Amino acid sequence: MLKMIDNSQANYASLLVNEESNVIVLFSYNTPVAMSVVGVHFVTDKRYSATTNRHIKKFVGNNEFTVTTQTAIESWLHSS
Repeated sequence: MLKMIDNSQANYASLLVNEESNVIVLFSYNTPVAMSVVGVHFVTDKRYSATTNRHIKKFVGNNEFTVTTQTAIESWLHSS
């Protein structure tokens, strides 16, 4: 079951998609662009708008992150 974590900005939502493994996915303009898996952050390598980049920066905060492909984020989301 999906659980909204944060939708504090327009076109920004982070959703808990797998509570057992603590997976959170960031959506910007309805597109998954980053995710956190047990506190490890992954962000898309695809370039989007300045607003989406701000969304990603807010989601990641001061944490380290790994850049991954957009396809990998989408594939992981659809497999969970």
